Formats: sequence, C-alpha cells, structure tokens
Amino acid sequence: MPFRSRAQSRWGNSPAGLRALGGKDKIDEWNASTDLGSLPEKAEGMISKALKRKLAVAGVLGKRFQPK
Repeated sequence: MPFRSRAQSRWGNSPAGLRALGGKDKIDEWNASTDLGSLPEKAEGMISKALKRKLAVAGVLGKRFQPK
C-alpha cells in the first residue's frame, strides 16, 4: 500500500510508524510502492478505519482519533 503524502511517509518511517505498521519489512513495502516524486505534502481526506484501529492498538493516536 503506498503512502498518500510526504507527511505520512515521514511518520511511517519514524520509530512510532515502524511500531504501528509492523516493522521495517512492512515499511520497506510501503516505500517501494510509493512514488515519492508525486506526493503532496499533506493528503486530503481521512485515514481509513483499519489504519485507525492499528494505530489505536499501537497507542500512537490521541483520544479524538479512536475508532468507534
């Protein structure tokens, strides 16, 4: 799955992103599927419920982003 923005890519490659998304191998897959040259700085829209769930389990989201 590709990153949708440069900001998301920076977060995904941070220590918190590595933990939340499943480690270096998973991040390498995300990086390989992303065309970094065409990414906007910030993505429009909201993150998916599945990603919210993963991030909530990892403890990296604040309460306002918790899935319902």
